[in-house]
This record gives sequence, structure tokens and C-alpha cells, in this order.
Amino acid sequence: MPDGAYDKGVNPREAEVIVDEIAVLLQSSGGVPSIGVVTFNVQQRQVILDTVDQRCERDPAFSEAWAIASTHEILDQRPFVKNLESVQGDERDVILFSMGHAPVPRRSGPLKGQLYVPSRFGPLGQAGGERRLNVAVSRAKQACVVVCSFEPQMLSVVHTKNEGPKLLKAFLEFAWDLTHGRRVQADKTLQRVRHGGLGAVAKARVERLGVPSLAAQIAMALETEAVQVDLNVGNSGFQVPLALRKGHHYTLAVLTEEGHGSGDVNERHVHQPGVLRARGWAVERVNARDWHRDAGAVLERLLGRHREVLSLREAAPPAPTPALPEPPASGPPADLPASSPE
Repeated sequence: MPDGAYDKGVNPREAEVIVDEIAVLLQSSGGVPSIGVVTFNVQQRQVILDTVDQRCERDPAFSEAWAIASTHEILDQRPFVKNLESVQGDERDVILFSMGHAPVPRRSGPLKGQLYVPSRFGPLGQAGGERRLNVAVSRAKQACVVVCSFEPQMLSVVHTKNEGPKLLKAFLEFAWDLTHGRRVQADKTLQRVRHGGLGAVAKARVERLGVPSLAAQIAMALETEAVQVDLNVGNSGFQVPLALRKGHHYTLAVLTEEGHGSGDVNERHVHQPGVLRARGWAVERVNARDWHRDAGAVLERLLGRHREVLSLREAAPPAPTPALPEPPASGPPADLPASSPE
């Protein structure tokens, strides 16, 4: 939902949407499902309960349906509204999540003014918070409905040490992709969770390898600026060491000099970037000397190119994806989605 606003722990507009969803469920022709609402703080829980009461006062049909559901002879069939810490063994047919938070502008840095969502989710952000999230997202027998005032990529988990917010972001990405029919992307998110690739992909790679590669160092710096990145994009002999993206669309391929393709100088400096550009990628090359001499300048160059590609994409009308040549065995990755490069 695009018009939510978070103030002093509450998001009243989101509460209204939750109650609207409850009203639809209470009128289900195929049998009214049992309903549960989960919030991420006590304040939002209270706002939703108040909104239910207000709806009952002005909508007799809703009031009657809510009263019938609330007095069901089976306790586990009655609707509940609980904050995350209070949800334990409760199960319902449909669980509605009210995220509460809404975007705020950045106050400083190269991306000053850009909207983002801080990862302030109370107990979820503490050590062991992922267990609370696991309980919450597994309470639904039939379906989850996520009511959220921001897109998943706006949630910043770069400076988060604990797993809870990272898993929450992955859950939101999964829900977002399924909502928009992107089942392949949703499956990739599941695979990322299963293999421990949560949050900052660069940090995860550094932990596995023990020593940060140049691409990993750049990726970590970009993530501090809330830019989405992927390492080693593609499954063929040659992989893009570092790719910047927004959502599911790549904006920039960053080529480094370390171990990505064993070809000669012409292969690495002419053929590989040439094939990438032919496929619609913007390409930048970074070497270790420039990075260690002036990392800030390199970072600003990459951020500038990233913003440039995004501006061009917004200004240009949608165009059909061009037919792209088949790559050589050592060429760029063959499995990149045609809609990704910009």
C-alpha cells in the first residue's frame, strides 16, 4: 500500500487496510476462515483493535460477522490480534501481517533524500528474534496476507548483526515475488535462505572465504549506501564479479581483475565487456590499485553510473528485449534473465 505513514509506533492507514481485509474474509461465500492478525509492536495491535471497534460502530454487517466469529464455540476458530511476542501456538486459516513501518528519507550521504526503511523491529532485531519470526510466519494453515507500506528493497539490513531482520526481508521479498507472479525469483530467495545467504551477500562471502575479495570489498561499501548487489552473477565459465541492481533489474556490471575468467588480456578487457554491452549491460571496471588509493572516488563513480542507468530506465518507454548472441564457452553467463540488464 502506497499511502501508509508511521508515527510514534503506529500506522493508522495500514490498520484500516487490515480491517478491510478482515471484512472481505468475514464475507467469504465458501465458508468463513479463521483469522489471525500479527503486528510488530503493541501500539499497532491496539490501533487495529480500535479500528475494528470503529468499523463495528458504523457497519452493522461487519459488526454482526465479527461478533459471530468472536463467539465461535471453538476457541481456536475465533479471530485474534496479537503482537509478535504474544504469538505462540496459535494457528488460524489466514494470518494477516501488519508491518507498521513506512519509508523515511535518508538524512545524509550520497543517497541523501532517498527513501528507505530502518530495520527497527523491536524484539525481532534482537538475538534470537528469528525464532519469533519463524513462529509468526508458520501460523497460517491456508494463506498469509502481508500488509506493508514499503517495497522489500527499501528495508535496510546492512548494519544489522542479528538474523531476524535479514530473514524478515527475505520473507517480504518472497511474498512480493509471489504476489507479482515471479515464482522463479521467489524460489531463488528460498534457496538463498536455505544456504545461509542472508542479508549482506558480500559479508556472507567474506565469512566463507576468510579474506575479502576486491569485489566483496566494493559490495560491502555499496551496501552501506543501501545499494542492492549480487556477487558472481551467472552460472557459466565466466561470471560477473559484482552486479548492482534495483529490485530484480540489474543496472551495472562491475568487472575486477581477480580470477573471473582465465582468458588473455583481449578476452578480459575487450571480448567479455563487449559481449556484456551487446546484451544491454552498463559496464565499469575497477582495479585494486584505484580502489586502495581512493575507494571513495571509485564508489562515487559506481553510484553515479548506477543512478544514471536508473534515470535512463525511468525516462525511456518500455522496449522489447533484443535478441542476444549466444556466448562462447568462456563468455558472460548464459542464464541471466533477459529482463535484468538495463
